[in-house]
Parts: sequence; C-alpha cells; structure tokens
Amino acid sequence: MKEEAGLDFVPRKKFYFYESKSANKRAFALVFLGSWSGEVALQESEIQDYGWFTYEQAMKEDIAYVYREVLEDLKQADLIN
Repeated sequence: MKEEAGLDFVPRKKFYFYESKSANKRAFALVFLGSWSGEVALQESEIQDYGWFTYEQAMKEDIAYVYREVLEDLKQADLIN
C-alpha cells in the first residue's frame, strides 16, 4: 500500500487467496483486511487515473486479474456496500 498508493496499512486478518490461470499467465492475489491511514500519493508516471468507486460502479469497469471475484466475495461477506 505504501509503495503503490502512499498509504500506511496494518493487516488484521487474511481474507482469501485468489489464483487465476490462463494459457500463458497466472495471477495471484492475497487479500488482507485491515486499517489504513494517510493521504493517497500515487506515482504519476505509473498511472493514468484513479478514483473511489461503489461496488456497483466498480463492477461496471474492466477489472484486471481476479479482482472482480475479490469484490464479489467482499460484497457477499457484507464487508463492502
């Protein structure tokens, strides 16, 4: 979190491990629940844009790797609205 978004993150609990496989690549995501603090400070040279989204807004986006499944599971667990 610090490197990618400039935020301090304190993990409290592992949520789930996700894996995605395709013909020529694999993607992994280890998702933790916790608390964060600080102000978003992104590396301008590495991004085009960013924003905060509701669940419904995010699900309309083209989401990379396994993150659509992550959002669905967080919603199912009543951890996001």
